[in-house]
Amino acid sequence: MDLQERRTHLMLVLDELRRRHAEWVQSDAIAITEELQQSIEEVGQVFDTGDIPGDCRELQAQVAQMGSEWEKFRERRDLSGDLTLLPGDNFWHALEVALEIRQKCDETEPVPIESLATLEKQGVPPRQICLIYGWILPDGRPDYKKLREEQENPGTHINEDFISPAEAERRKAQRETDEAIARIKAARAEKIETAQSIAPEPIEELIMTGVSAKQIATMKRCGVDEVWAAADAAGLERPPLDYDPIQTERGTHARDLTEEEERVQQARAGTSPVADEPAQETPWYDQTASLETQIIQLARPGTLKHSEIAEILTDETRKVSYQKVRGVLMEFRKRPEAFAQ
Repeated sequence: MDLQERRTHLMLVLDELRRRHAEWVQSDAIAITEELQQSIEEVGQVFDTGDIPGDCRELQAQVAQMGSEWEKFRERRDLSGDLTLLPGDNFWHALEVALEIRQKCDETEPVPIESLATLEKQGVPPRQICLIYGWILPDGRPDYKKLREEQENPGTHINEDFISPAEAERRKAQRETDEAIARIKAARAEKIETAQSIAPEPIEELIMTGVSAKQIATMKRCGVDEVWAAADAAGLERPPLDYDPIQTERGTHARDLTEEEERVQQARAGTSPVADEPAQETPWYDQTASLETQIIQLARPGTLKHSEIAEILTDETRKVSYQKVRGVLMEFRKRPEAFAQ
C-alpha cells in the first residue's frame, strides 16, 4: 500500500467514525453502542499499524490522544459495571478535534478567477465569461449587459465584494458541514446531560412503579445498596436487581433451589410455604377468577413477595411478570373499588 492509498484508508476509518458517532447521537440509545465502540477502536488500530503520511502526523497525534482517553473511560466503565456510563469531556474534546482535522483535509483553497482582461485576451467567448463570473439571467441565459458594464467601467461588478460562483458553492458546502457538526455536537451534549441527570422521582416511587434496583441506581446515580436501603426504610419489598425470571428447573443451568424458590414450588403444590406449618386445606386463591383477582388474593395475607406471586401464576398458558403483579397491586391501592369482588 503506497502512501496515497494509506492516506485514503486513514480518512475512510475516520469518516466511518463520524457516521457511527452521528448515528448514536441521533438514536434513542444512551449507552455507547457496539458499532460506535468498534469504530473508535478500529481508528486507533489503523493509525497504530502502518506508515503515516506527512500531512497526517497531526491527525495521528490527536487520534492517539483520543485513544488514551477512551482506554481511561473503558477502565472506569469496567470497574463500575455500569454499561450506561459515558466518556468524560476529555474524550469528546479529543474526538471533536480529530474529526475537525479530518474535515480540514478535504477543504480546498478558493481558486482565484483570472481577470476579465486576461480572459478576453485568451479568447474566451463572452458566453463562457458570463458563466465564469455568474452573470446569468433568471431564465438561464447569459447576462451580457453586466459583461458590457464591466468592460466599460471596470469594478462595476468585479469588486472587493465579488464572490465567484465556485467560491460561493464552496462556502455554502462548508457552511452546511459546519452547521451539521454543530447540530451533532449540541445533540450529543443534550444526550449526555440527560444520561447524567438524576431522576426527579423519589426512590420509593420508582420502586412502586416496578423499576428494577439496577435501573433505579442508574437513574438516581447511586448504588444498589442505597436503593434497597430506601425500600427497607419505606417498608417496601426490595425490587429485584434485574427482571430475569427465577430459574427453578434443573437442566443445563442446574443448581440448588433457594429458600424462596422452594416456597414457590410448595405453593404450587398446595403445601405450606413454611416447612413447619401444616399444609393449607383450601387453595390460596380462586383459580377460576381473573388474573388481577388472583394476584390480589395471593397478596392479601402478606406472606408472598411479588416475584413469588408471579411465579405461582405462571404456567404453560401464560407468563406473569414481576412488573404485572406490582402494577396490579399499585392500581388496587389507588382504586380498590375497581377490583370489587
